[in-house]
Amino acid sequence: MNGDENDAAETREGPVASMNVEHRVRETRVASRGAEGRTIGRRFWLVAGALALVVFAVALVLSFVSVANANARIDRLKAHGIPVVVTMGRCFGNLAGSGSNVAGFQCRGTYQLGHTTFHEPIGYKTTFSPYGSTVQGLVDPSYHNSVSLTSAITRTKASTSRYVAPGILTIVFLALAFVFVRFTRRSTSRAAPTLRARDTEATIP
Repeated sequence: MNGDENDAAETREGPVASMNVEHRVRETRVASRGAEGRTIGRRFWLVAGALALVVFAVALVLSFVSVANANARIDRLKAHGIPVVVTMGRCFGNLAGSGSNVAGFQCRGTYQLGHTTFHEPIGYKTTFSPYGSTVQGLVDPSYHNSVSLTSAITRTKASTSRYVAPGILTIVFLALAFVFVRFTRRSTSRAAPTLRARDTEATIP
């Protein structure tokens, strides 16, 4: 009798034990695979596009401000520049884009304005000057630590052509903004029927 009872108990426990084993194997496989990957939704791309447009707009504003300041500085130096004698320091050549020739020189010079001695970079330096030589410079009346060559300022003038590059970038920005608005409206129009369907299902008893 004991043998028959044991066989019956094993027969009853067999399906339960096999189900437990299968469940453990399934959990082990899921744990080994890790969490399932999530797809990037439209909301993420909308936020990323909006941030990119904001960064682009800030860069455009800064470029326009930079050009305006450059033109204003040239006008100030021409009208109210303070003439000084600059003693040349060391100069380093700036290579052009191809790297085969020198596009300009980065030099520092020493000059005295009142009782203050300045040792500053010299703007608009396109020719080499030996160490210790002197050149004529103009100091910005608004910023005494900014000096440029007199000969370079004489040849340079404020020009609206400097606004060409920022203007082209503005056109590109407007085109991207137009595409972004169209994409946003299209995403909103696609999401609206889905939301209405969900509300309808929620109201059905």
